[in-house]
Amino acid sequence: MDFVGGTKKEPGQYWEKRYVSTGDFKVIDELGNFLLLQLREPKINFGSSYSSFLFPREFTAIKRFYTSDKHYWATLKFFFFRDDKIVENLLERIYKYTKWNKGFNFTLNIEPNHEDSYSKLCEKILNALEMAGQDDKVIVGGVIGYSNEGSCENLFAKAKASSIIHRVATHFININKIRSMLEECKSKKGENLYNCNAYKAYIYNNIVQLYAKAGGIPWIPGDPLLQNTAVIGLATARMDKGYIVGVAFAIAFLGKEIKSFLTTSTYNLNELDKDILKSKGIYIPRKTVEELLERIDDSCKKRIPTIRRFVIFQTPIVVQEELTGISEVLRENDWFLVHVKNYGFPKRIYNTLTKDWGPYRGTYLLDKDYLNSFKDTGILKAVLVTTGRAFVRSSWNEEEIPLYKATPRPIEVEIYASRIADSDPQSLSIYIGRLILLLNKLDWEAYTYWPKLPYVIKYAQRVATIISKVDEKTRNDLIYTLSHTPELRYIM
Repeated sequence: MDFVGGTKKEPGQYWEKRYVSTGDFKVIDELGNFLLLQLREPKINFGSSYSSFLFPREFTAIKRFYTSDKHYWATLKFFFFRDDKIVENLLERIYKYTKWNKGFNFTLNIEPNHEDSYSKLCEKILNALEMAGQDDKVIVGGVIGYSNEGSCENLFAKAKASSIIHRVATHFININKIRSMLEECKSKKGENLYNCNAYKAYIYNNIVQLYAKAGGIPWIPGDPLLQNTAVIGLATARMDKGYIVGVAFAIAFLGKEIKSFLTTSTYNLNELDKDILKSKGIYIPRKTVEELLERIDDSCKKRIPTIRRFVIFQTPIVVQEELTGISEVLRENDWFLVHVKNYGFPKRIYNTLTKDWGPYRGTYLLDKDYLNSFKDTGILKAVLVTTGRAFVRSSWNEEEIPLYKATPRPIEVEIYASRIADSDPQSLSIYIGRLILLLNKLDWEAYTYWPKLPYVIKYAQRVATIISKVDEKTRNDLIYTLSHTPELRYIM
């Protein structure tokens, strides 16, 4: 593959040679052709005092989020089965916690709506979204998981599509997930079912989500990895005979606040090279990526004019025409395209010093061949553990916990750089690795456990999947709305 990022700049206009400091990583070992590192965990900050934590779950008493100096309030219109004691208990605890927690600055009113049939419940949820009329103070919610028939078929996709179109936040809980959690608590605790740690964490998780859906920012980066940077996620899903690209992108405001937005684009399989399709699989054509990035670049400039770097994460394969399209649109900026692969390859990393041989989160394996050839190719490869073991503060103690249930599977990253002059490949690769670790924790849907991939990829996949499952009229309305880059909170 030819390297494309050849746009020239005046001397001194390149980004600094080093992207990280020596304190951001530790060399563990050299294993033949590989360099084994441990990356320093990026910090996150809570509250106006910038209280620093490594993980959201360390923040066990949610008294003040980052934006809670500004008062937020919302009404949660929640639909569920009549006399469902599990859901009633959850709503009661969420309401009491937000009401009694002095200084929280988040008022949540809950309007319970009881229904006797699941089909009626689904209809009421969809009707409530249409009736809300872009009311920022309303969050429409409900229970899913009872059925997938009639009006309830693909309820999640239909409701999230309506959420984006009408710009009304939604909040769903899966009844099967709660029941499974409580059964696990019961097997461990026996009594005091609703006081087990997993259930408490689930309550916190719902509060974090509701706060973010009301427009608040629960926590922010504590490291400057996102300063003057826009992060983009690309993923694909099949729609009829063609494909769509779901995109979630986040803008970092001076490395402190995170503003996240959505957009999308579609293309037909006929536009793709048949030989590449057969040998490598689905990819994003040049025309599509140019259309997306022109929209995103314009949106970024309107919101913050000092964006200087774009980092694009994607799950589809990378081909030359996509790189050419990116280089054409972002020729005035530095950009990195990162192909993230978390399946289809047999790589595992073990640590024989832990009791279950589980590796530590942030373990990073660099391919030295790519480090040595970077000046010629502009390509780097590495393997990163994002769901391994981690040290989490609990009260005044530090506890080592596994962020996985089965054997942790690392992700493989392939990095394409727009400019290679004056860039140190090892520093650049470490920067991308630490950025991925940070982006795992900026998903405000995940207070306890974090997604394996950068959250922008997770939501890009969700956008693409939702568009592929809704009817044609809803799809057209949704694609039109997404062309105006609505906020990400409408798909959370």
